[in-house]
Amino acid sequence: GLAADLAPGGRLRRLVDAAAQPGMSWAIDPSLLDEVTDMADGYAVSTPPTSIPGTGVEAAKRWLDAYRALPAASGVQTLYGHPDLVGAADAGATAVLDRAQAATAASGLGLPVVAVAARVNEAALASLGRRNIAVVSPGADATRPWSLVGGARVAGAQTLEAPVRSPMLGDSPATRAAVAVALARATGGQVRLVRTPDAVDLDATIPAWVVRTPLRDLIATEPLAVAAAPTAAPASGGLTPDLIGRLDALATHLTAYGSAAPDSTLTFMVDALTADAAGEAWLADPAGRDAYLTGVQAVTTLAGRITLSATRSVTLSSAESQFPATITNRLGDTITVRVAGESDNSARMSIRPSEWVTIRSGDSQTVLLTASAGGNGLVEAVLSVQTRDGVRVSELVPISVEATNLGQVGWLVVIGSAVMLVVTTGLRIRQVRRRRPL
Repeated sequence: GLAADLAPGGRLRRLVDAAAQPGMSWAIDPSLLDEVTDMADGYAVSTPPTSIPGTGVEAAKRWLDAYRALPAASGVQTLYGHPDLVGAADAGATAVLDRAQAATAASGLGLPVVAVAARVNEAALASLGRRNIAVVSPGADATRPWSLVGGARVAGAQTLEAPVRSPMLGDSPATRAAVAVALARATGGQVRLVRTPDAVDLDATIPAWVVRTPLRDLIATEPLAVAAAPTAAPASGGLTPDLIGRLDALATHLTAYGSAAPDSTLTFMVDALTADAAGEAWLADPAGRDAYLTGVQAVTTLAGRITLSATRSVTLSSAESQFPATITNRLGDTITVRVAGESDNSARMSIRPSEWVTIRSGDSQTVLLTASAGGNGLVEAVLSVQTRDGVRVSELVPISVEATNLGQVGWLVVIGSAVMLVVTTGLRIRQVRRRRPL
C-alpha cells in the first residue's frame, strides 16, 4: 500500500508535489520519512522459510528526491506517529506523549514541531500547552483559525473533505471551495489541512486573491482569541488503559532487547515503535493495532531465545570454587552479556558473576562463575543471563550448591597431625631421658 501511495499519481506523491507549489506550507510525519527511507534502501518480505524482494524501492527513491527538494523554510514536522493524545490524556498516560516527543527529536529533522491531531479535548490540549506545542486540528473550531484553547495554541483546520450539507447549495467540489473561501472572509483567516488528492484539487481552485501565509508565521504569533475546548469524537480504536499497559510492556521488552544487543537497530527504535503503536492511524482500525503490537512482539521477543544451561547440583570442595554455565544466543543479533547468580543465604554462600562475553547469533559460549562458601551445608541459588544495564534476559535457572569445606578439614588434619607429632616426640624424648643412668 505504501508503495502505491509513493508512486506517480499515488496519494503521497500528489501531496509532496502540491507541497512544492508557491505559498504552500507542508508538514511531515518523521515516522513516514523513516519508513520511506527504509523502503528506498531496499528490503525483503519474510515468508518463512523463504523471503521475497520488496516492491516500491524506485518509487520511494523518487519520492525522497521530491521531498528533499521542498523549501525547508515552509515546513514543520508533526509529532512522531500522530499519537492518540485524547486516549492517552484520558488514561493519564504521559508516557505516550513523552515517547512521541523523544522519537520526534531523534529524527534529527530540525523543523518546528506541530501536533496535527484528528481529535482533541481539554486534557489533551492542556498536556500540549504545558510543553509549548502548537496544534493543528480539524477537531477544533475552524471558524477560529488561531486561538488559545485549553492552554494550547490551536489552529482549527478546514479539511475540504466534509460534504456541504446545505440543501440549497448542494455538495460539489465547487461549493466546498466556495464555502471555504466564505469562511475565510468571515473570520479573516483560515488554516486548510490538505490530506488527500481530492483536497489538493479543491485547494487549487481557491482564488488567487486569497493571500497564503506560511504556517510558521502563524504559530510565531500570539492567539488573539480564547475558545472552549471541543469534545472529542468517540473512536473504537482509541487508546485505553489496557492498551497503554501493552504499550508500556512493549517498551520494556524492546529496551531489554536493545540492552542485550547494543549494536542492533532496536537500541534506537524503542520510542519510535511504541509511538507508532499509539498513533491515530489505528482510531478506526483496532484490529490493525492489535496485529501491529502482536507482530512487533513476536519478531523481537526474548522468550526462549537467550537460554542458559548449568548443572543443577554443584559441590564446593574448597572455600572458593568455580563451576560452568553455558549461554546460547538464538537472536538475530550479537549479544553482550554475563551470567549472574543469587543465593538464598548470602551469609553462607555468594556467587561472583562471570566475565562479560560477546556471542554471535546462533552461537553458544561457556563461562565460569565463582562461588564462595562461608560454612558447610546446602544452599539454593538461581542463575540468569544479564546485560550491562542489569536487565535479566533469560529464564531463571535454579541450582543447589553444597559446601563441604574439605580444604579446611584437610588443614585441620595436617595441623592436628603436626601437634600429635610434636607431643609424641616430646614424650619419647622424656622416656629416653628417664632410662639413662645417672
